Amino acid sequence: MREGPRYLSVQQAKHLMVAVSKSDSHAISKGLMALRYGADGALDEHPLAARGSQDMASLLRTVAGYVSGTPLAAHVARLAKDAKSLADINPQASCLLASYALHPIEDLWREADTINDLELDQVARSHGHPHRLRMLRSANVPLWALEELRAMPPETLWAIAPETLVDLAEVSEIQGLGRDDLVAQAADVLCLLRILSVLASAPSEVIELLQLLDLGNDEADASFPLYVQHKQAPARACRPPGALVLAEPRVPRAPGHAVPRRPPVEGRCRLRQRGGRLIA
Repeated sequence: MREGPRYLSVQQAKHLMVAVSKSDSHAISKGLMALRYGADGALDEHPLAARGSQDMASLLRTVAGYVSGTPLAAHVARLAKDAKSLADINPQASCLLASYALHPIEDLWREADTINDLELDQVARSHGHPHRLRMLRSANVPLWALEELRAMPPETLWAIAPETLVDLAEVSEIQGLGRDDLVAQAADVLCLLRILSVLASAPSEVIELLQLLDLGNDEADASFPLYVQHKQAPARACRPPGALVLAEPRVPRAPGHAVPRRPPVEGRCRLRQRGGRLIA
């Protein structure tokens, strides 16, 4: 998948494809050129203009809500705001901006077969376990990572680094996401898929899989004693031997209100208990 918003997940792409059907998306893209050059009757025949300004704004809000937190959501929200402000002044420009906002969905429909294959790949990685599949779907693994990992041998999943995965997928130019963001995404994806591999493996294979991750432990073991050597434990006050034996025995308090057990101080009246009250 070399086109479209590849930073979306399978679930997010499916939601957008449900919000805007294939026929509507194709009609919006087809009427885009006519709107751009101001052809006669282009506005009246455009499917977004037929919805009206309110329904068009509601559709854009729905699309942005399905992909919240992604560059596409920010793109749609920005164009939706501009389209709303121009709805009464220039309806043609308003409809044109809304068409630009929904244009990425046309790319998703163009790659519908690939998205379906990636969805089946997610099911296969969960090994039919519903909880693992739910965990994989809720993680919103981006399409670019799923596409690259699908053709990768299982043992490579344990040895590849996040930076290498980003380079192999050729996603360093994704709009709205820098390389650091993509590397962080790749690290999360690799961690999740490795966990799923361990959960789905036989007990005899778990140790072998974990050994593949044992790549940087020599450096970690060398630095750990150094850290402990410089760590100063705070001094703790210790009770002298026999202090508990020489201390006054602890007598359990009888039911009722507490009464001081200390002897009366000279010049003060000693309190005594009468009923439920303390009196002098």
